[in-house]
Amino acid sequence: MTETETEPMQDDDQAGPIDGLGLSHWLWRPWYAKLWWAAIPVYWLVMGEPTRPEFLNAFADSGYAVVTNVLFIPITTLFALGAGYFRQAAIDGRLDAPQSDWMAPIIRPPEGTGWNDATSPNRFRNRILREHMRNMKG
Repeated sequence: MTETETEPMQDDDQAGPIDGLGLSHWLWRPWYAKLWWAAIPVYWLVMGEPTRPEFLNAFADSGYAVVTNVLFIPITTLFALGAGYFRQAAIDGRLDAPQSDWMAPIIRPPEGTGWNDATSPNRFRNRILREHMRNMKG
């Protein structure tokens, strides 16, 4: 390409997936995400008690309204679109394994020592089991 030639612009909705995009890409960029986010305030403006038209009162009192209320709560949208991001990130291998080094002292005994009744993570269970067995004997 020369300096005078420009790269053709891609429409934001038509652009293909780009590796390494963050969570905001999944929450705002796709057409269905934009539509869902735009529908939330419209739904609540129409279905809100002070602004609800008279003919929607029957719908608002029905079970269908419960389903649409859940569908148009922003946290539901965030959860659904975020799940798509994490699913794709897992497929792409972008999720790191959790670091569990901070749990090492809890899981393993200190170097050179073993578990005993005083240091065992199951010490309370062991004590209760011993007391139970003693009481069962008589």
